[in-house]
Amino acid sequence: KSDPMCVLYSLEGNRRHEIGRTERLNDTLNPKFQKQITVDYRFEEVQKLAFYLFDIDDGNNDVSKADYQGKCECNLGQIVSAGNFKKPLEYNGGHFGSISVQAQEQGGMQKTIKMTLKGVKLDKKDFLESQIHSLSFTDSC
Repeated sequence: KSDPMCVLYSLEGNRRHEIGRTERLNDTLNPKFQKQITVDYRFEEVQKLAFYLFDIDDGNNDVSKADYQGKCECNLGQIVSAGNFKKPLEYNGGHFGSISVQAQEQGGMQKTIKMTLKGVKLDKKDFLESQIHSLSFTDSC
């Protein structure tokens, strides 16, 4: 089984900056992450994001030592305007499963988005084994 965790990055040029991460869940193929990630939404700017999925095998959540499971790149405006945003999860040049994201503005006129994360049917990745992942992000109210 997998010990999944998702890390959300903002992309600025060739650099990425970590916005937040979910907790790591132990031995689950269908994680339901409890931690919410809050993102400031600036509708006049294109805010590029990347969702990276990792299988964490150590106790300190070090992604540099984790098994990379795939990523999805998009921008925050796409997520907000789509209602139910869905895009393939990329891994080694191919597409394996998808990431679904739902977000909702919080606090009336505030430009803040809160996301709660959930993964479905995740497997432990071995070096010679391919797999399909699905990761869903749902709004919090």
